[in-house]
Amino acid sequence: MAERFLAGMGVSAEEIANAQFRSAATEEPGFAIPRGTDYHGYEAEQGFPAWIRVGQLDEAYRARTLADYEGYPQINDALFGATHLIRLVYGYNADSERRVAESVQGLASDHPVAWLDDAGALHRP
Repeated sequence: MAERFLAGMGVSAEEIANAQFRSAATEEPGFAIPRGTDYHGYEAEQGFPAWIRVGQLDEAYRARTLADYEGYPQINDALFGATHLIRLVYGYNADSERRVAESVQGLASDHPVAWLDDAGALHRP
C-alpha cells in the first residue's frame, strides 16, 4: 500500500523498486512497531515527495496505534474496520496537496479511506 500511495504521488515504479524501506524489524526503536507487523516505511530523503509509513493493522499494531493517538478519540472511528494505517508527512504546497489528494482518491476507489489532519479532524472522501 505504501508503494501504491507513492506511485499515486508520481514516484516511478523504478524509483520505488530501487528505494530502501524500513520494515517492522528495521524501523527506529522509538516507533515501537510490533515485530511481525506487515510494515513499510519510506524516507523523503530518497527524493520522494513524502515521508510515508504503512502498517497492516494486526491486533498488536492496532493497540500501538490507539496508544499513539490516545488524545484523539476520533481515531477509534477512523480505525473501525480499518486494515491498514498510513502515516504521511509532506511539505504543504499546491503540488503536494494535489498529489496526496490523487493518491487518496486512488486508494478510495478500492478501499474505505479515512484520515486525520494536523488539527485532529477526521475526513472521508
